[in-house]
Amino acid sequence: MKEKKYAAAYIRVSTDDQIEYSPDSQMKCIAEFAQKNGYILPEEFVFQDDGISGRSAKKRPAFNRMIAESKRKPTPFDAVLVWKFSRFARNQEESIFYKSMLKKNKIEVISISEPVTDGPFGGLIERIIEWSDEYYSIRLSGEVKRGMNEKASRGEAVTIAPYGYKMADKKYVADEKEAEIVRYIFSEFANGASYRDIAMRLNAMGAKTHRLNPFEGRTVEYIINNPVYIGKIRWSLNGGDVCGIHTPIVSAEQWERAQSEALRKKNMYKPCAKKSVNGNVLQGIMRCSSCGGTLIKTGEYLQCGKYTKGVCKVSHSIPYKTAVQAVIEHIGAEFETGGFGIKKRRTDENEEKYFADLIKKEQKKLDLVKKAYENEIDTLEEYKQNKARILKTVESLKIKLDGAEKRGKNTENANKKYENLTAVMCDEKIPDDVKNKILRSFVDKIVYDKHEKSFDFYYYF
Repeated sequence: MKEKKYAAAYIRVSTDDQIEYSPDSQMKCIAEFAQKNGYILPEEFVFQDDGISGRSAKKRPAFNRMIAESKRKPTPFDAVLVWKFSRFARNQEESIFYKSMLKKNKIEVISISEPVTDGPFGGLIERIIEWSDEYYSIRLSGEVKRGMNEKASRGEAVTIAPYGYKMADKKYVADEKEAEIVRYIFSEFANGASYRDIAMRLNAMGAKTHRLNPFEGRTVEYIINNPVYIGKIRWSLNGGDVCGIHTPIVSAEQWERAQSEALRKKNMYKPCAKKSVNGNVLQGIMRCSSCGGTLIKTGEYLQCGKYTKGVCKVSHSIPYKTAVQAVIEHIGAEFETGGFGIKKRRTDENEEKYFADLIKKEQKKLDLVKKAYENEIDTLEEYKQNKARILKTVESLKIKLDGAEKRGKNTENANKKYENLTAVMCDEKIPDDVKNKILRSFVDKIVYDKHEKSFDFYYYF
């Protein structure tokens, strides 16, 4: 009897693909090929990425699921069917890497529209096809960039419409409702309001961004620094600005006042600007009780990251050293009292002895039922039933005993791991980033409530 062959189908469609590359047309051709060549193509083995470039595998979720599926044992399919090799990958280096990975699992990649002969010449032809696909991709990318550069040089729109504008006839047209908000932002900022203050006011007014999100300080900052609002197009950050064909929303005078204020604020707060910190004991652990945002370290203080952006309305500022000391003292106390489930002495020994004694009792029962059979008290059938029942009970007890032993070892290991925790956290010779890793190994999060002056600890082990 002929052995069944299973196949997976991989379909990829780029945003610039034509009708002939559509998912339906690719799937139709692949299904016909599978049927003609004796492959079974289950629906769960059809993987499809839409509107995604083939230059990198990282941005292709369906492709990555297919690769992960191929690693299962036993191998789930014998081949990956693609319409063209370019659908599999347009980067030759990645193509060779993933094909080699599949080949180790005895999975072949087959292009149904580009038949390749067996042998060394077939492999050479396949490499040439892959090189051609990569060359086409690079060339296409260059053509797109040239086209966009040309549009930008003429002052035409090259990106989606920014806040305050909408797209009409391939150019930016002012959205009057949003344009009023843009003018309000420039006016308030020029009069001394901070990015965060303006964001808070806009959110209180019910204003939303294009993506219907609340305003943040950085959103306001981006608007203040975007020359599109004085009628210019910024296509390259290093290439300067060009005059656009759209109508400005703010005047040149408003723009200059805002830029002067931005420069003043930058110079004023430069000494207090966020520093690049090599280590932070509480990094990623502390949470705001009001919004759940992470508390970030700025200078000598921790503050809710969402508050600094104008999203959270409640300040959770706390001196960094105060927070660290409070955390160390709390965890030390928890450990001493066993508050988070770690005991200093093993309490699992009694549990182990309990299950071991039960197993001994069941083994004695085995001897008794055997003697009952030998003395002709029980029939052979009764002996078999009793023996099977007792052995089943013994097996169940052995599993429970094994679990008790593991729990004992885990508790013992936990004791060794955390008994010197306070000393480690207070040791100035140990870098803060190392201390952070230690904390994150068993602390899920710490919620800080400034109003109550309390810390709620959430652990996992």
